[in-house]
Amino acid sequence: MMSGIDGWTVLTAIKGDPTLADIPVVLMTIVDEKSRGFSLGAAEYLGQARRSRQADGGVAKYCRRARRRVLLD
Repeated sequence: MMSGIDGWTVLTAIKGDPTLADIPVVLMTIVDEKSRGFSLGAAEYLGQARRSRQADGGVAKYCRRARRRVLLD
């Protein structure tokens, strides 16, 4: 849980900004609201936020595709 703002608000702000909207957002969360995440524009939804091969793979494919760094919060 983030203090002062939630991930849904952050995702909505990213996808609502034309300069950021093309950035793929991978949600890593303990909240089971996959359909909400996808409806707001998430590229991937990884439940049960923990370090795992699934999480590493979900993020890594976007790093390789864009040849860019990733912000994890």
